Amino acid sequence: MSDTPRPPAVIEHAVVPSRMNPVVAAMLPGLGATPDPATLRELLAVQREWGSGEAKRAFTQALVAMKADLPRVIHKDSVVDFTSAKGRTYYRHTSLANVMDQIADPMARHGFALTFSASTPGPNVVTVTCRLSHADGHHEEMALSTFAAAEAAAA
Repeated sequence: MSDTPRPPAVIEHAVVPSRMNPVVAAMLPGLGATPDPATLRELLAVQREWGSGEAKRAFTQALVAMKADLPRVIHKDSVVDFTSAKGRTYYRHTSLANVMDQIADPMARHGFALTFSASTPGPNVVTVTCRLSHADGHHEEMALSTFAAAEAAAA
């Protein structure tokens, strides 16, 4: 054994990710090598709640920024024109394809994506759900349903 004093051991802690709740990050070094499961569950719950709030905040900031880049007017590119027993129906409208073409680039630049899903929750009912998702994880949904008359469904 040598009588030469050795320098004290230096224990370096891992770098805490910037996307971690500050309270959780402050507690990690003091937990030791094997924290109990209950403590871990509580810390994970705090982390999930904090991450959800951060994702919603990023979603809102990106949505505000994206609105400045969206077109102010999207021109009508489709026509409905038919005659029935009730008379003539004629109007112009913007197709979903045209809207998507106009908004796809601004959405992508700001980290957004749209998805659509359809379901038939009951007879003569079709529901389409649109989900607006952000790259940081938050999303919001809107569902619209159409109800077909029984006579129309039988035709």
